[in-house]
This record gives sequence, C-alpha cells and structure tokens, in this order.
Amino acid sequence: MKFLLINPDPVDSLACRKILESAGFQVILAENEHKARDAMVEDDIQVMIFNCDKAVPGYLELIKLAASGKAGRGIFVLLLASRENDVAAGLTAGADDYLLKPYSDASLQARASLAIKYLSLKDEIQELRSHAERLAIYDPLTGLMNRSAVYQMARAELERARRAASPYSLIVMDLDNFESINDQFGSDTGDQVLRLVAQAIRDKSRPYDEVGRLSGDKFILVLPAVAGTDAERIAGRILGGVISIKVIVETGDSLYPAISAGVASVNRVRPAIDMLDKLIQQAEAGLLQAKQEGGNQVRLNFI
Repeated sequence: MKFLLINPDPVDSLACRKILESAGFQVILAENEHKARDAMVEDDIQVMIFNCDKAVPGYLELIKLAASGKAGRGIFVLLLASRENDVAAGLTAGADDYLLKPYSDASLQARASLAIKYLSLKDEIQELRSHAERLAIYDPLTGLMNRSAVYQMARAELERARRAASPYSLIVMDLDNFESINDQFGSDTGDQVLRLVAQAIRDKSRPYDEVGRLSGDKFILVLPAVAGTDAERIAGRILGGVISIKVIVETGDSLYPAISAGVASVNRVRPAIDMLDKLIQQAEAGLLQAKQEGGNQVRLNFI
C-alpha cells in the first residue's frame, strides 16, 4: 500500500512520513498539486493524506479526483487539521476521514491501518454488490436495498468486523410524522418524500456504507469500522441533509420533512450469533427515544 502525503511544510511532512514509515507504510511526499497529480497517476496511490492547516492550492480538486475514482482505483483520503472547522470543505469534497492535531504517533498509525482495512474490503464488497444487483434486491420506490438484502449485507459486514476485531455500527432512521404527510397530502407526495429522503441518506453517508429500506418510512445504514461519536456524527449529517429537503405540494405550500435516528455501536465485534439482532434492537430503542423527545434527533446506544 502506497501513501501520498501532500504537505507544503517540509518539516511537518518529514515528521509525518517518519511516523508512517516506522509502522511499515510506504510514503511518497508531494509539496504541491502538480506533484500530487503525477504521483496519483504514476505510483498507484491507495491513501492520500492532506495537511489542512497548510493546504496546497487545488487540494479540494485533488480530493474530488481521488473520490471519483478517475485517477484509477478508489483512493482513501485522510485529512489532518488542528480544528474541526478546517476539515469541513475537505469532507464535503469527498474525504473519508480526519484526524485532529495534536495527535500521537499511535493515533496516526491507527488511522492509516484503518484506511488499509477499508481498501482491502473493496473488492469483496464490490463482488457482493454485483451479486446483489443480479438478484434484483433493490427497493423499486427508493432505489435502496430492500430489507432482506440489506440484512444480508449487514451480516456480511458484521462477520468481517468480527474477523478484524474492529468496530461496527448501525443507524435506524424513521421519518417524523410520515403518516400525517400521507393523510394530509396524499400517497404520491408521501412517495416523493421517501425518494428524496432516501437520496439524502445516500448522499450524506460514505460511498462504501450500505443503505436499505426496512419498511414504510424506516431506513437502515450499515457502518463498518465506525463506533460511537463517529457514527453519531454521520447520523447527524444525514438529519441535516433531510431537513434541507423542500417539497412543494399541490396547494403551493412547502413541506419540510424531518427524520429521527437511533445509533447502535460496538467497539469491538465479538463472536455472537445474535449480535446483529442486538444491534438492531438497540438502534430501534435509540430511535424511539429520539422520537419521544421531539424528533429530528439522534440517540446513541452501545452494546
């Protein structure tokens, strides 16, 4: 696995490379956009790391290029920054993860190892997705996987997490007051809302996360290698995407749907036949709590 470290600060760049190389990673340095683009083409880069404190001009375009897959195989993008506000643009452009400074050597090495785990699963996940397409497992209204298909994917991801002893999370989401939307505006408007919400969930989740429609207005998101506040943050991003949806109804009025979410996480997956059932139960419990407390909220439970 080759890492491309993009940082115009030579001192900081060398220190970061030393940390990564001490863990056995191969690191290529690039101090500007031109050299970074050359390395992406010539060196079969799998992971790109950006210093957002001293971002090179054009770094957002580099992130978009990496996320699009146009530079070859998909590239994992990790952002390094002193403040969360400094990574917002990079995450919007398609970055996969970030690490706040100051960080320890072990923290950076752990994030690098996590990136490799993600990439090592890509071929297997792609094979599963191709198989899923052949079985016509998508929900015809939303285009998301149906209940049985997303359960199959969730179990497969859970097994991989068990083998890797890695974290794992599920998000169960449900529209707030969907029955009243159907009753007041009709099923056609309800279907339109479901399609828009499904698209928002897909847009605000990571490309390799699995999204499914469980039933009616209930959705599920499978998050491999994520737990706790990181999973909660993804759920919050989805809520923000849904609340920004605007639907114009026949009367000319505007309808703004909202969604609640329950997150269930495990820091380290252990062998357990009913682990998926327990996660779903805890996510459902968090969802119920979020709705009881007013909706448009996220509640997190660990198992």
